[in-house]
Amino acid sequence: MAVSTVPRGLIIDLITPLEPSGAIDRRGAQRLLDRIALHVQGILLCGPGTGDGVSLGQTQRAEMLETALDYGDGQTPLMVWITGETTEETINLVKRLEDLLQARDHHGPVAWVDMPLLYHSNRGLPQHYRELAESVRRPILLVNDPERVKQGARPLKRANIRTGILKEIAHVQEVQGVFFRGPLERARNYRKATRFRNDFRMYDGDEASFLSHPSRHGVLSPGANLAPATWGKVTAASLEPTGDQPGYPDRLQQILERGRYLEALRGTYADHPSARIRAALARAGVLEASDAEPTDPQTQQAVARLYELMKAHGDA
Repeated sequence: MAVSTVPRGLIIDLITPLEPSGAIDRRGAQRLLDRIALHVQGILLCGPGTGDGVSLGQTQRAEMLETALDYGDGQTPLMVWITGETTEETINLVKRLEDLLQARDHHGPVAWVDMPLLYHSNRGLPQHYRELAESVRRPILLVNDPERVKQGARPLKRANIRTGILKEIAHVQEVQGVFFRGPLERARNYRKATRFRNDFRMYDGDEASFLSHPSRHGVLSPGANLAPATWGKVTAASLEPTGDQPGYPDRLQQILERGRYLEALRGTYADHPSARIRAALARAGVLEASDAEPTDPQTQQAVARLYELMKAHGDA
């Protein structure tokens, strides 16, 4: 029986703290990593969502990984978004990051996260991962996010990884899971296609889906930047059997109350998660205000609401 080398639980879609020059704000990153360290099972760096990875160059992504190596605990798995505009650019970034890990003599858990349909069609995708796995020998996680693919620079005919293609890719042992966004029916088909791999993770890439119908393996959460402890407790409770445990009714009530808090946060930042979460963290003193202060009234109102919710629940 294969054992997964990627975690089960709360994966934070970490904000990428930036200085006005575009360099990584290392002190801000340190404060953010200190804030979330005890509550997450994995950290996604430079993700395409809250991490603003689409707008980050290779140097910034390498610098963010280096910063996490400097200030992280060395044990919490790091996951780095490697997707470039082309296959060649993606492979070059992986090689650069692998060289960085080797130079740092880092032996902690690191996985590469890729959204292939931003640069590659379904055709030939299994062979692409067989070749990539040969060169990296490190866990690879895929992202299926049809809406983001449709917004990409080169929208393809298909915005989802085809189920049959995913089944073939899953025969590559280094590919160990998917961050999934999309309809439940496709998620069920993906699970069926990969059930021959007991070590294959299916993470919810959508917080709302997880809060209503939790997956068995965990969630990718932007909101954990704001409320890491609460997200950690809700995720842990959602992944554990509860009905036959002592104190179940009281525990369920706590989960419901925490879930309402997380839903209130999510409803406030959902339209513009990166900008609003960044600004709320700046107001809380975690990030520098100069990089995140909103100017339009609607965003200012949303950020004020986020900050008040965080204060009311001990997160600011």
